[in-house]
Amino acid sequence: MSKIKSVKICIADFPLKISCSNIHLLNRIKSRYSSFIKKYKDPSFELKIDLLEEQMEVPIEFAIKPTVKNIIDFEIKFNSEALPKFKIDLKKKIATLVTQEVSMAKIDFLIKLFYYTMFPIRDIFCIHASSLIKNNKGYIFFGPSGAGKTTICNSLKNGVVVHDDVTLIKFEKNKFKIYPHPFRKLKTKKNFKIIKRPVEVKGIFQIIQSKNNKLLETKKSEVMLPLMRQNMFRSFNHLKKQDQLINKLFKYAKIYKLEFRKKCDFWKILNEIE
Repeated sequence: MSKIKSVKICIADFPLKISCSNIHLLNRIKSRYSSFIKKYKDPSFELKIDLLEEQMEVPIEFAIKPTVKNIIDFEIKFNSEALPKFKIDLKKKIATLVTQEVSMAKIDFLIKLFYYTMFPIRDIFCIHASSLIKNNKGYIFFGPSGAGKTTICNSLKNGVVVHDDVTLIKFEKNKFKIYPHPFRKLKTKKNFKIIKRPVEVKGIFQIIQSKNNKLLETKKSEVMLPLMRQNMFRSFNHLKKQDQLINKLFKYAKIYKLEFRKKCDFWKILNEIE
């Protein structure tokens, strides 16, 4: 059996080659991202992991250091004094990570940080929202914690839950599509399925629990701030790109306010959307 020197994963059509001399770690990454393993001859980026010997604590915060053009340099603070070096070279398309032997959870954090930082370049938006598929169309529900995102997922009949807490959408050919991702555990696995291909978004809904079901059209000014608050990660290196993406969202996607009863019997109303 040949030794693995690298693993290629792909999230939202963004392929990444992860290389490391530690075969055990690569096998763990391969197992963790098994549903996102793809064969690409020429991945968009390579993440090189150089492991040191001493152990590291859980990260408590991170910041992006001001640096030269085309270089994103992270300063990640852990409970101990040890600091990993994580740098993304946009021109060479190489990310380098020099760190100590860490758990899979900590490697997950750094892979997620890489993707969250790079997503805006690829017109990908990551928001705190649930995403469902019904009748081959995608529906996104957003709101603060406790608004009812998980409740809607649990009540779904004849459909698929893509995620009940974090949604990945990508802008393609004047349309937004929902993509699966591995970045956060679901609160519930009821109706959950890892979709094999992206699904077009039919509507995005700001949810409000009410005594009656009602669908209201909204103005950009009314939902702009609530929606931006659900952005999972705003990279200071790509603020302009992120703002452009949000404007595309309002131009090409249908966004509504949905007042709904706890019974979640509102699908008849949503089916009437053209």
